[in-house]
Amino acid sequence: MVEIVGVETRDAGTFYSVLNVAVSLPLLYMIRLDGWGFSRFGIHGLLWTDAAGNILMFAAVAVVFLICGLGLRRSSDSRPLTGDAAAAS
Repeated sequence: MVEIVGVETRDAGTFYSVLNVAVSLPLLYMIRLDGWGFSRFGIHGLLWTDAAGNILMFAAVAVVFLICGLGLRRSSDSRPLTGDAAAAS
């Protein structure tokens, strides 16, 4: 994290603290949600709560992938090779 903050940042201490909080928040929420699932439904609740978080994140990544395509679209130059070009390769 020190490499992200860098030495030329004016408020390096504040930036470092904010990054620490941003990294810790998802961990704290999952600990809290897992605890809630365990207190309500026992060990199965803990596991299903954890699975639900993973499924939600998978769905979010899948939606972003479907909407943005993440640069994996074929270029217009990707034509199949035919004739002499196919024999040469």
